[in-house]
Amino acid sequence: MLAPIIPLDEFGALALPALCSVGALPDRTAPAVLARSLTVCGDAELRIPHDPIAPTNLPADTRTLLGSARCWVGPFALDAATEPLITEWLDKGAAGVLITLPSSEPPDLVVEMLAALPRERVCLIVPWAGARDGPSALSLEAAVRLAAAPIEKAGKPLVALVGALLVNVSLPPTDTAAADGAALLAEPLRQLGKALKLKIRLGFDGLAPSVGDAGALHCADIAVHACVAVATPLGAKVTLVEPASVGAALVACARTDRADGLLTTVVVDEGGVCLGLVYSSAESVQESVRAGRGIYFSRSRNSLWRKGDTSGATQELQRIEVDCDSDALRFTVRQLGEPPAFCHLGTRTCWGEARGLHALQRTLQARLASAPAGSYSAKLFADPTLLRHKLLEEAQELIEATEPDHVAAEAADMLFFLMTRCVAAGVGLADIERHLDKRTLKVKRRPGLAKEHRVRAAEEQLGIAHARPAGKAGASGWAKLGVVVVAVGAAALLSARSLAQR
Repeated sequence: MLAPIIPLDEFGALALPALCSVGALPDRTAPAVLARSLTVCGDAELRIPHDPIAPTNLPADTRTLLGSARCWVGPFALDAATEPLITEWLDKGAAGVLITLPSSEPPDLVVEMLAALPRERVCLIVPWAGARDGPSALSLEAAVRLAAAPIEKAGKPLVALVGALLVNVSLPPTDTAAADGAALLAEPLRQLGKALKLKIRLGFDGLAPSVGDAGALHCADIAVHACVAVATPLGAKVTLVEPASVGAALVACARTDRADGLLTTVVVDEGGVCLGLVYSSAESVQESVRAGRGIYFSRSRNSLWRKGDTSGATQELQRIEVDCDSDALRFTVRQLGEPPAFCHLGTRTCWGEARGLHALQRTLQARLASAPAGSYSAKLFADPTLLRHKLLEEAQELIEATEPDHVAAEAADMLFFLMTRCVAAGVGLADIERHLDKRTLKVKRRPGLAKEHRVRAAEEQLGIAHARPAGKAGASGWAKLGVVVVAVGAAALLSARSLAQR
């Protein structure tokens, strides 16, 4: 897979305008839009300046990209000064960090710092100048030993501390022949990864490999980090990666046994609910990435199918992925339209309407826009105080429930009122899930104790006496509410849906 390298300036802003020619994208040239297009098909590398920057006060565009795409951030020279920055980037949502190991630090200290990081999100940079007699696993292993010297000196296995290697090949900007022969590295790199039990990534400090080579490397389970642009000796800017080529690289990584070369494509919404089955061509994938919307191939018309051009049910493209065997694509989209239906029959999916929380959300959104007479949902939207009281009431009843079915029923009630509150505020399940996913990336752990002032305020509303021993705020039933809701949420979906029809 192709992982575009997106540079950041010293303030953490996206530095694409100065580097990338975007003449092919007249309506999509804003740095944030271009960066999003470059990352829709997989990972990306956020290339930080020589002096590492903290992610504390990143510009909004960079924060958005960090939260929506799988970004590997680096390079960092791991030492006592950069370790807090690395942890902070991981906490802010970086998929992983690219690091080098300093020879100046004591090996035991280097190992200690690495051990504090999640190994699957640490990628060790391995500089490699190539070999005169061609690439070989032996010459690559020598480069790895040099890059990982502190770990070896400490007597620790590399696989215990890092999850991947980024083999950085140094090439002069004009060495196009070497870049075009990148596929020759596939087998030696595959052998290296197998021997070390590590994921292997390949990067170039000069020209990027061809789209075809990116596909060949993908077959060996190797991702390619490719520069967006480099300056030629004459000073001209040369675009190496742009949205269409990212789409082309994705197609090169996929395979099909169909005579027409089309790729089976599953379309899902932001919650992973399957909307339908379509087919994609190389052209349709590239156009979809370029335009940022769902574009497929119509077998009946033998042409591109720009979803929604006729019906109005367009789709905002979120990402495209190949499956584990690389023989199917998955488009994740935000389905638009009135109603937001994928199927030509006017239903949300080609298997009818969705169920559970997503159906509840859409019903509540419809009630907010236009509710029938006597709608209980509309009453809640119009009376925030009533909604607040119902949330408190249902939370108390959920805490008091003991039998499994009773717990599930009370949780269903709770979820209904929770979703009503969210929809009233313009918040959807995708927003909630995004926060949940982001929290799984946190490296720093918090105690997670109940907030005493919140517990007291809730209990005052419910008239509950304070019977907890001093210093035992965490023992309150309120403190356990979040755990209970998560545990029984799945069982509550269908009951919650019935409430929404009120």
